[in-house]
Amino acid sequence: MRYLLVMGFALTAFLPGVRAMAGLTPVMVSHDRENEISTLYEGAIGYSNGPTIMSRLYGTGNYVRVQDTGSNTDQVWGTAGSGLKGGISAQVRYASDTTVFGVFKNPESNANMTDLATISGSGFDAEFSRVNLSYASNIKENSFELSGFDSDPFGVSLPFALAFRNKPKGNSYSSVQDLNTDLAGQLDHIVTFLITGGRAKGSYVVAFEDRSAHQGGVYDYNDAVVQLNGLVPMPEPTSFAIAGLGAFGFGFHIWRQRRPKA
Repeated sequence: MRYLLVMGFALTAFLPGVRAMAGLTPVMVSHDRENEISTLYEGAIGYSNGPTIMSRLYGTGNYVRVQDTGSNTDQVWGTAGSGLKGGISAQVRYASDTTVFGVFKNPESNANMTDLATISGSGFDAEFSRVNLSYASNIKENSFELSGFDSDPFGVSLPFALAFRNKPKGNSYSSVQDLNTDLAGQLDHIVTFLITGGRAKGSYVVAFEDRSAHQGGVYDYNDAVVQLNGLVPMPEPTSFAIAGLGAFGFGFHIWRQRRPKA
């Protein structure tokens, strides 16, 4: 049984899709001349000084990056334990291109994307259009409430992946990096921030990059910036299974040690 225990924790570290090394995907400075403020945040490579998209929206020091690889990443999402009042909603805060925002209900597949809304307009005046009425209510110009996601018998939201599709180019990407295809190997097209201060404290903000490297992608992640209220990153499905294996092995090992000997 000690081998089962070791195997459970070892697999957590080495299986693809359950990454042991934590890290942040590099974000580049934007050279978009159409909008004066177009660089995503102060941590962008090449940033010198001045306001950024995130600092204008939330104030400098009121947000932190969420890990892109390792544990507690931004790849799989759900609603369990959000602890936020006011339900689940999405709000577009910035955009530089027409983008479809949605989800993959099965986080282990990039097929059958469920479109939630189209993000149109540019800059800080971007809006939602063509909102999917099957999953949305209380629709406003730049926000809507989410409902209708599948849940298990206990009422806990099943994990799903966030999805974005660039409408002119047709590129679709999942928040689960391993499901994306990019000839240059840049698989992460979504970076995430946790809001730690101000009125939006506790919400998450996801920023999307719509181009792959071989299409001239600059990886400034300002093509669509969406605030999510009541949604939280969750462990990846593989992590659930392997963590359960390790916990079972550990529990069984303790039980055997404490069991009275005949």
